[in-house]
Amino acid sequence: MMVIEFHGLQNIFDKDFLKMLNAIFEKIYKNFSICHVHPNNVSGIASYGGINIPRLIEVTFINKDLLEACQLKSEISLPHKLDMQNSENYKEITMPEIWWKK
Repeated sequence: MMVIEFHGLQNIFDKDFLKMLNAIFEKIYKNFSICHVHPNNVSGIASYGGINIPRLIEVTFINKDLLEACQLKSEISLPHKLDMQNSENYKEITMPEIWWKK
């Protein structure tokens, strides 16, 4: 497993930033899949074209070799019941559904 914090996501509509982010995810996706995402509430949300973008997210990846043993039996729901705010001094950020819901 890997847990990575991605910063500066408010720049996702900049083509150079998106190109770099895409290259990072393509490399990770060769061996890993996302198993959880949680926005960090300290950095807040940016909005672009009516789309809310957490400025900082924490992504948990699981090795693809372990995926079959970890299949979900229930529907995905975010925030997960085990999620906790990064800081109680800031309002919690819910991951926008456009980022994860089909």
